[in-house]
Amino acid sequence: MPSPPDERHEPVLIVLGGLPATGKTTIARPLAAALRAAYVRIDSIEAAAHRRRADSRDSDVPGLVKPSWERIRQREYAVWERDLLVIDTAVTAVDDAVRTIRAAAGA
Repeated sequence: MPSPPDERHEPVLIVLGGLPATGKTTIARPLAAALRAAYVRIDSIEAAAHRRRADSRDSDVPGLVKPSWERIRQREYAVWERDLLVIDTAVTAVDDAVRTIRAAAGA
């Protein structure tokens, strides 16, 4: 149950992350409403940042023609079909994560 408006709490940031269509927004909206918190969707902020970076970047490769933002957005990307390695850094120590990645890479 939400706290009364006059009760003070430390600021909290809750971030939901994951692949597209995994339920982040479905959970975030009712969660924000239940907590009487702001719901901020970062997709549009990220898109603007990526576009600005794409439009303003310099090329250090002579003769390379940089793609336009539209071309970047319209590009088709191949589906990753190899095995995935997922490491939950909330429960995995840095050294363990490094060891796991090295083992998976055969290094």
